[in-house]
Amino acid sequence: MSRGFLLSDLLGRWVSDAAGRELGRLRDLAVSPGRGGEVVGVLVRRRGRPDLRLPSSAVESIGDGGIVVRETARAGQPGEWLLLGRDVLDAQVIDVSRRRLARVGDVLLTADPPPLRVDQVDVGLGAVARRLGLRRLSRRLPDDVVAWRDLHLASGVGHALQLATPDATVHHLGADELAEVVARLPRERGRALLARVGRDPAERVRSRLRRRPRRRRFRRALRRGGDAAP
Repeated sequence: MSRGFLLSDLLGRWVSDAAGRELGRLRDLAVSPGRGGEVVGVLVRRRGRPDLRLPSSAVESIGDGGIVVRETARAGQPGEWLLLGRDVLDAQVIDVSRRRLARVGDVLLTADPPPLRVDQVDVGLGAVARRLGLRRLSRRLPDDVVAWRDLHLASGVGHALQLATPDATVHHLGADELAEVVARLPRERGRALLARVGRDPAERVRSRLRRRPRRRRFRRALRRGGDAAP
């Protein structure tokens, strides 16, 4: 297996079994928010048939010619998977370390060391240009990457799965970092986050927000968390 991959290069590749029989094309890769970005599942699109869902352990190799898998038992249920193409690519994320809202242009995966996992997301214009086929232009644009551990997904599915997973990054943020996330989330998602972390951490977050300059963004954030559950 190669060492590094771009999600945009993998999606749509042919998936075959060890005997060379084509099973379909790669629709998506699934990760678990609580397992450090580890890829846990593979979703294969088949013409005229339901998608094939395989555990990541079924992947034998990934190369320019396609993806080779062992067609084993099906894996997981749809609600258990965070899909990189559906839920992360082109989605808004909060870069906690650099305190900004960004949009994902591509997802960088690595298998060094195994297993295959998300290492970073690229939020720069270079990733967008590359996906549009403007590779010469993309090489002149600077990289802008965010480590998987430093982001919170602002998309609906991603946000909900991270809140529901105790080991997800958002549950291990300090009050200052949580304040950055709450300040940038839509109202209902900010309230849901403060309700999940509990009364004491939520009050610390509100305290941080009150100390900041009275810009409209932070006043909205305080109102979002006003009725957090104990």
